[in-house]
Amino acid sequence: MVVGKIGKYTLPFQLSPAQVLALLGSFFVLLWTRRLWAHLPGLMNLLVQVAVPVAIAWALRHLRMEGRSPLRMGYGVIAYAFSPKGGVVGGRAYREPGTQTLRGNRIFVSPGPPMPARAPAAQGRSRPGADGARTVAVAPPRRSPRTGAHR
Repeated sequence: MVVGKIGKYTLPFQLSPAQVLALLGSFFVLLWTRRLWAHLPGLMNLLVQVAVPVAIAWALRHLRMEGRSPLRMGYGVIAYAFSPKGGVVGGRAYREPGTQTLRGNRIFVSPGPPMPARAPAAQGRSRPGADGARTVAVAPPRRSPRTGAHR
């Protein structure tokens, strides 16, 4: 889409809507900030006031970001910024299911027959609970120092 005619006036060249916005926007920004930069001799201030917006509009004509025009690229960036973090599934925002903490850190063993005197030791320490049942604390699996994998 290009603008070649404004009212009954035909422009000497065609401009895209992005170029018109850049031309007018940069012109007015330079006009409002003139106190900060307009310390040049003679007509150089006027040259900067006109040449910088024209140069920006000219550069914008040839600018392509991912094969898109600047307005379409801006729309894509805005759509991406406001899209759900996990994406969309079936038209709704996808939410990762929350993690569930396993709270069982003790194993309760009912009292059984007495253990032989020379039985191999369990992985954890055994101690009687308040009701007479044994509680065994289980050690986490060991990792190999070389590979880091569980043994």
